[in-house]
Amino acid sequence: MSEHASQPSVELKLKPAIIAQRAAVETEWTQELLARIKSFVRRNKLAVLTIILPVTCAAFYYAFIASDIYVSEAHFIVRSRATSSMANALSDTSVLQPLSSMSGSNDDTQSVNDYLSSRDVMERLIREANFLEVLSRPEADFLTRFPRHLSRSTHEALFERFDDFVYTYFDMSTGISTLYVYAFRPQDARQIALAALNYGEELINRLNDRARNDSVDFARQLVAEAEKKVVEKQQLVTNFRKREGLLDPAKQGAAIIELIAKMNGEVADLKAELEEVSANSPSSPKITATKARIRALEAQIAEQRPLLAGGDKSLAPKVAEYEKLTIELELAVKLFSSSLLTLEDAIKDSEQQRLYLERVVEPNLPDFPLYPKRVRSILTILGFSVCIYWILKALVSIVMEHEP
Repeated sequence: MSEHASQPSVELKLKPAIIAQRAAVETEWTQELLARIKSFVRRNKLAVLTIILPVTCAAFYYAFIASDIYVSEAHFIVRSRATSSMANALSDTSVLQPLSSMSGSNDDTQSVNDYLSSRDVMERLIREANFLEVLSRPEADFLTRFPRHLSRSTHEALFERFDDFVYTYFDMSTGISTLYVYAFRPQDARQIALAALNYGEELINRLNDRARNDSVDFARQLVAEAEKKVVEKQQLVTNFRKREGLLDPAKQGAAIIELIAKMNGEVADLKAELEEVSANSPSSPKITATKARIRALEAQIAEQRPLLAGGDKSLAPKVAEYEKLTIELELAVKLFSSSLLTLEDAIKDSEQQRLYLERVVEPNLPDFPLYPKRVRSILTILGFSVCIYWILKALVSIVMEHEP
């Protein structure tokens, strides 16, 4: 009994000694490890500063701190309905004939892309889509969130980083634009992408409205100017008629010519009759009357001839002036008719949308974070660190070689 009772007491006395011995061994091993680390650091300061420290920090950040980033992607294209250019205003054909063919519009696509990267869209996203709240989610890490710690929380500061969250890419070969939206939650990424596409469609609608209004207003301006010219030319014709007391100088001159021709014919008949009577009955009293009739007709002819040309009251210059006025009036009327056709076609064309934003691919709801690329990022930092290390090492070697 006494032997068995003494064994536990012996074991209790040995345990503290064993524990102390183990602690001493661990302390010695720790001190040795620290000494080796310090020695390694002293001998490889450059490698530690340029490679080990940056890569370790990067590995720690991407492994434990970096937040997941979801990407919602959408594809769209801007198409335009081609229209004919303005033609001769005097032509009988319309100057605004829309074509049914649709073509890609690179200029308008670039306008939409530029708009989606603008302050206007950013401000609308802040007002209407809670953009600031989306960028400052609790799961966002301190390097990717907005605002960062100790950084400005202003719209200008956000615009400097706007491309980090909303980015558009235009493929010249296909004419298709791609919208990328980065967020810390998949629902946020899709929501912002849908809002941005809606803003792009609203821009296209505004461009369409402006084009419609411009074309119709221009056509109406042409009609107003043409109508004004018609009124002015018609007034000139009316003033001429009042001033000269003639409805149509050309018709008046034609009537005088016809009268003179008729009187000349009658004179010729009377002269023939006079010769016949004088030959058959020289003493006939009809001879005197016929001669008097011939003299009267010739006097009338002499009086009418100056009215056509050569006299102060001749119709020749009046006819020339009147014809000039009527030609100008006809041209004004023709221009007015053409402008009416232009207005009619402009109104028809305004009813057809010229630009279309077609969604080739709708914004997706991501189910897996595409960023950050943790392994690739760490390897990239490692590669840059190694390059910096060798460059600095080469510089140090050169400096050491040139020291006395």
